[in-house]
Amino acid sequence: MALSEHALTTVQRVRDLLMGRDNIPAPHDALIEFLINAVSEWIEGYCNRHFERRTYSNVVLSVQGGQELFLPEWPVVSVSSVEESFDAGETWQSVPSTEYVVFSHKLFRANGWPNAGGKWIPNVRVSFDAGWILPKDSNPTLPLDLELAAANLTVVQYKLREKAGLRGESFEGLTLEFDRFPADVKATLDRYRVVRL
Repeated sequence: MALSEHALTTVQRVRDLLMGRDNIPAPHDALIEFLINAVSEWIEGYCNRHFERRTYSNVVLSVQGGQELFLPEWPVVSVSSVEESFDAGETWQSVPSTEYVVFSHKLFRANGWPNAGGKWIPNVRVSFDAGWILPKDSNPTLPLDLELAAANLTVVQYKLREKAGLRGESFEGLTLEFDRFPADVKATLDRYRVVRL
């Protein structure tokens, strides 16, 4: 097995986290890759977004006027085209790049974006690149706290793999519940989570 295109950490990072606590046999690398891929998919689902850098073409948005146009994926790396429509997407007009400023997650336009007359109809279309370079690639840019969250969740899955389906263990009157979603990991992921309506 190999790391998927959306893997948020690496086998070496997981090994580094376990150093001094557990010795991972070399044949377990394929298992760790599988767990990284599964955890990364789960994180993307939890956060309602993608993290790897990719191109988004002709993303149609409904705007209710105002100066800020929030894009569904971020951080925005570059914008190749912006078009607006005044007839619910029947025809599109190009918006010159001199009319807006690109921020991490939005496009700011001093003159404002078209108002769809109080209706949520398609009136802006954007093509852009967004996301981070992931740890498995050259010159990664993924925030370290996000990579650490993915690596920690992978470690949890690795260590509890033999306890699937169990909530905890009891021994001599002491009950220990397994923490499969640690609070610090959840707090980190919540900072990157997108609430979609």
